[in-house]
Amino acid sequence: MKATKRDAVLRYLENLPVSGEPQLRDHVQVSGSYLDRLVRDGIIVRLGKGAYALPDAEPSIYHSLAVVTAIMPDSVIALTSALSFHDIGTQIPWAVWAAVPRQSRSSVPSSSQMPTQIIRMDRELLLDGVEEHIIEGVKVRIHSVEKAVADCFKYAGRVGLNVALEALKDAWGKSKINADDLYQYASRDRVWSRMRPYLEMTQQ
Repeated sequence: MKATKRDAVLRYLENLPVSGEPQLRDHVQVSGSYLDRLVRDGIIVRLGKGAYALPDAEPSIYHSLAVVTAIMPDSVIALTSALSFHDIGTQIPWAVWAAVPRQSRSSVPSSSQMPTQIIRMDRELLLDGVEEHIIEGVKVRIHSVEKAVADCFKYAGRVGLNVALEALKDAWGKSKINADDLYQYASRDRVWSRMRPYLEMTQQ
């Protein structure tokens, strides 16, 4: 029996539980309108603007990071979302923080279940400290502990200075910070002079 387009979509989603519309179009060669029809028929579910999964897919604890990456492939998970992934601090992010290139056209996914905050960075700063992790079959780029801590100081006006200070103290206490990397990223973010006194107090 010849495989149908629906079969191809289902097989693809079985191997890659969270998939963006561009990947489905490229690998399965289906249109957005065809995906809309599968959603209406209950064959697949839409997780947000341009992200799809099987109805019975079991989400992981980091499901939201995979969905945001599927929707915005040029993004890097950043700030408190990256810190939460690395088990730093006590903050439970109210939104997924995603960094994108300054000239990117990526926009916030239109999903009330998944609020997203976007930080636009120069590309060379965006790529500092990037790690790759596989989450639900999706290759998710996440900033390292050092880069996320440095960025929390740079964007303290958005996340709060108290969050940056807690992250620095907790990461140092858990021995999850490489001092040389922290100095490099904080210097490139132009926040080293602001961070240094707090780091010295943390080291005492």
